[in-house]
Amino acid sequence: MNTKQMRNLLGASVIMATAGFSAAADQFVLKLQGSMGAISPGLQDTLKVQEVERFEADGASFVILDAQNEAYLETFLNVTSLSPLAVMKVDFVNSPVVGGGVAAAEIAQDGLQTFVIERPIPGVGSFPLARKEGISRASNAAIAQMEGKVEWVHSYLTEVGTVCIYRATDEGQIADHAQLAGAPLGPITAVDRVLPD
Repeated sequence: MNTKQMRNLLGASVIMATAGFSAAADQFVLKLQGSMGAISPGLQDTLKVQEVERFEADGASFVILDAQNEAYLETFLNVTSLSPLAVMKVDFVNSPVVGGGVAAAEIAQDGLQTFVIERPIPGVGSFPLARKEGISRASNAAIAQMEGKVEWVHSYLTEVGTVCIYRATDEGQIADHAQLAGAPLGPITAVDRVLPD
């Protein structure tokens, strides 16, 4: 740890000692240029930030973090000197199960690659539950038509849109699924590495 990180960590300790703790953690999606280094368990404990999962691709990564609140996340970003391209607070995690479907297997089927799909749907995180269930049902129906070429793992719903985790044979199948489901399609990132693996 360099001097700047040590100074930031000391400042973080003072902030956390006076801030108190909330009952539940918030969840955030960080979109980063390049890869993020490993976060030591000690640093995670000190800063009250826990890595949930990470999706790395050539030149980009998406990291899902639990943090006590936005102040803890901000401290974490300062201590680690990270400058995300985007930080999105997760309001809801949608999945096939929400719409009455079956959860994706923990391990991808042979021939399927993981993709992160960004969908611009303003306000989706605060949609009523019935509308979120409808989104899930539409995705499930589209997947049923695609004969095993696409799996939906889950989606992080935020106020700016969704960050969806899918598995598919190729990017074209992701686009076909979006069209069948009536879902907007933003950037699609083919993932090279999923952590934890």
